[in-house]
Amino acid sequence: MKADLHIHTTSSDGMLSPVEILKKAETLGINVISISDHDTISAYNEIEKVKSNFNIRIVNGVEISANLKDKEIHLLAYCFDLNNRELNQFFEQIKIDRKLRAIEIVRKLRNFKLDISISDVEAVSKNSPICRPHIATALVQKGLVKNFYDAFHKYIKDDGPANQKKIKVSVESVIEMIHNAGGLVFIAHPYILDSETLSGIISAGVDGIEVIHPLHKKHHVTKFTNIARRYGILQSGGSDFHGRNETEIQKFGKYYIGETKLTEILARVEKTESFRVRAG
Repeated sequence: MKADLHIHTTSSDGMLSPVEILKKAETLGINVISISDHDTISAYNEIEKVKSNFNIRIVNGVEISANLKDKEIHLLAYCFDLNNRELNQFFEQIKIDRKLRAIEIVRKLRNFKLDISISDVEAVSKNSPICRPHIATALVQKGLVKNFYDAFHKYIKDDGPANQKKIKVSVESVIEMIHNAGGLVFIAHPYILDSETLSGIISAGVDGIEVIHPLHKKHHVTKFTNIARRYGILQSGGSDFHGRNETEIQKFGKYYIGETKLTEILARVEKTESFRVRAG
């Protein structure tokens, strides 16, 4: 069994629609998927209408940007209530904040004599929360940079001259919010984090860590598996698929967790729900 719990769609900064992801996953023999778009769960509105046409199990997911000691942390959340009011209000505010951030990035880009407007960016992002890849794509489409990666390298990478930091909530707040919505929280692509930061996130109360990821080498998988066992937390994994180039497309279906790890995740959800029912 293959479970890919880290997939992005056109609802954030992916290149394929939710339906296209379902079709591709089924073709590749992926049994379970989680759409984990950045700071939005809007893909699930589309998925709800068509999921009965596919022999694929859907695990609710999202990737949320958070902050720990002024460091940007990405957290993956699963199995939460899609209709949770607090969560939906949070995502609506994030969408507003992302647009304000994009406006500021566009302003900085125009200081470099780049003829780009927020309307150009919104033509790419459509109704999705605006991410930097949308801005990079707009720059490419207008012929202002050579390619997607040139846009990041020259202007909008983390320490780029036109970048603007996101407004981020604390790791603790995100964990509390997802737990209140009945979900679980995992550390996303931990290879980029130092040991002190990892320890701080685990201490904040996450439920698991992403062990399988395209940028995790064999030693990373061993390291994060051992960390999960040491702290008694769950293990997740997936492709972090965006579909931006042929190389990435070819890797889809090759990064996943198996039945044992997925069952452990779902069992934790059921155990938590059972506890809440008894406590109530």
